[in-house]
Amino acid sequence: MLGVTQAAVSNYIRGTRGDPKLMEKLGRETRIAAMLEELSEDLASSMEYTPSSLAKFIGLCNYIKSSLFICEIHHNLESNIDEKVCKECENMLLKGPGSVY
Repeated sequence: MLGVTQAAVSNYIRGTRGDPKLMEKLGRETRIAAMLEELSEDLASSMEYTPSSLAKFIGLCNYIKSSLFICEIHHNLESNIDEKVCKECENMLLKGPGSVY
């Protein structure tokens, strides 16, 4: 359903793919963990994407964006970000959906 191989899932579980520390931190964020759990349960029970599960996924993405958690993820991937550019990006993220950038 997610378009990833069994080997990729195994690597995520073992922590050899992705950022294990970031994944741990995401799991400790109460709201994100609850949203992930609810979405996972929906996908596991219906074994397909539904309008409801898609809405939950979009809600999760929007929360990660609006809470600026995405900034930490970006900084983990790219440590030499120009702070001036970073501040502009943050301002755009906080404008919310429907804003014209």
